[in-house]
Formats: sequence, C-alpha cells, structure tokens
Amino acid sequence: MFDSGGRALGLMCVLYVRPLPDPATAKSLLQVFAVRAAAELERLRAQRALEKLALFPRADPNPVLEFAADGALNYWNAATERLTRSMGKSHPREILPADTPGIIRKCLETGINGIVMETTGADRTVSWAFIPVANKRVVLAYAVEISFLLTLEAELRRLNMLDPPRGRKPGRPRGAKKGSEDDEDVRLH
Repeated sequence: MFDSGGRALGLMCVLYVRPLPDPATAKSLLQVFAVRAAAELERLRAQRALEKLALFPRADPNPVLEFAADGALNYWNAATERLTRSMGKSHPREILPADTPGIIRKCLETGINGIVMETTGADRTVSWAFIPVANKRVVLAYAVEISFLLTLEAELRRLNMLDPPRGRKPGRPRGAKKGSEDDEDVRLH
C-alpha cells in the first residue's frame, strides 16, 4: 500500500489454501482494496494531525480568539476567559478593541496583520495582534495584557533608569489618542 505521495504504508496480502481459479481477478481486487485501505490510513493520519493542532489554541496560556470574516467571534480559549474576568467583564466581546469588525475586514482585505493597543477605562492596556488566515476567511487574535510593563517603564523613567519619553505620557501606549477614555492605536505592518 502507498500513500498519495508514493511512500510505502504497509503490505496487504491474501492467503488461500487452494490454488486460485482466476489469479488475475484476485490481483485486481487486492489492488483495489489496497488503494482504499491506503486512502483510509492516510485520512486517519491527517485527522490525528488536525486533532493535535486543534489542541494548541486550547493549551495556549495566552488569550487566543478566532473571528469570522464578518467580525463575529467564533472561538476563544480559557486564557481569554481569565483575562475577561480579570477585567471585570463577563464575555470576551466586552474586552475587544473598539472597531474589531473593521480591523477584521481590513486584515482580510489586505492580508496584513493588525496590531492594536487599547487602554480601557480601568487603566489596563491590552496589546492585540490580528492575523488573517485568508484561505479560511478567518482572523486569529492574540491578546497580551501589558499594563504592568507600561507601569514598569514609567517607574524606570521616573527613577531616571531609562531615556525620557519622547512626546508622550509615561504609561500611555505609543500613538494613543489624547483625551479619550479608551485610547487606541491601530497599526498595520
């Protein structure tokens, strides 16, 4: 038996106790069954590989989300639920950047990753990375809560252990809009 790439998968044989009345027919039947068995073995291997890959987002200690092309939230992992609860919210939709459907649309149209940093009213900053999977018409999002890093940066600057910030308040994400409750910076790269 051979897989679709021509690699050997194994042997299939038929044993008889008497001479075969029509060896050519038996050989043809054996070849048909070998092809079907090889296809099934290959399908099972592919299915196992997909099942293993499906475990990665669930096991990821960081928030992972999946969005449909229309911006609908299809999937989120346990880490997303923990981040949501830590921000005092009950559903992951409540912590998404302001124009998530627009970000999703732009990522799929351009094929370019989107990076969003957003500060919530609770002075918590989440950095979002949106990655389009164009052939599946979905966008994956990865979130990292970076408030503690921004606080650390501000404290190091206060102690003169870092260069002074250039034209921005300590703790405010680069490019954040002044005066808004939810500061947001969308950059595509």
